[in-house]
Amino acid sequence: MLRGTTGLFCLAVPMVMLTMGTSACRKESAESTTSAGAPAVEATAVEVPANVVAKLAKADALDGKTDHVVSKCGMCNLRMPGSDAHTTTVGDYELHFCSDHCKESFDKDPNKAVLAFTIDE
Repeated sequence: MLRGTTGLFCLAVPMVMLTMGTSACRKESAESTTSAGAPAVEATAVEVPANVVAKLAKADALDGKTDHVVSKCGMCNLRMPGSDAHTTTVGDYELHFCSDHCKESFDKDPNKAVLAFTIDE
């Protein structure tokens, strides 16, 4: 019995060392933060359709600044103030939502949600 346990230990130690060794070799990325200073969730690079980018640009300009931050809650049709605590990213745009519920609803299909924004022009 001791012999079998020792064999497993001998196999486990190199695996742990290999795992530790490779994690130390990975290039560490700089930690990004939201405008509130909270850690941002790193988004994977996904191409955003041109019509979605155009709608985001209009939503971004609603506050008089073109800073790639949509500060009004898109799920409340851009009528409620968003919060840094409920933030997501689409392409180069940071979107703020009024609640986790709105953010989670948006995150189910961001492109469809953006295209549903009603922006008075």
